[in-house]
Amino acid sequence: MIKMVIKPLDKRNEDRIMRNRWNPEEIGETLEGTVLDIYDSIYQDDDGNKKNQGKVMLIEDADGEAWETKPHVDLREYIPQIQIGNYIVLELIELQENPNGGYPKKIYSVGIDDGE
Repeated sequence: MIKMVIKPLDKRNEDRIMRNRWNPEEIGETLEGTVLDIYDSIYQDDDGNKKNQGKVMLIEDADGEAWETKPHVDLREYIPQIQIGNYIVLELIELQENPNGGYPKKIYSVGIDDGE
């Protein structure tokens, strides 16, 4: 059974959240490392309202640098299977054209090592 700890915005450690955002643009780009935290991605709109974009992860790579994932739909689908402390490998494997124009949908391969 996987236990997941999700911290609300006011409970997470703001000092650990780096402004390194992993947002791959080319197929084959990868990020691998240890999941340090899982939390809601909150932003404030022009009217001052707080909006939740969904869950993101803070991942420490082999160089000790922390990276925040973007709240892409395909990555968020993996969140229930991931827990803090897991070693994961994320790879952008496909870009799907957006029928409405704009940014393409990003599809990822996600490998999870839970240490067992």
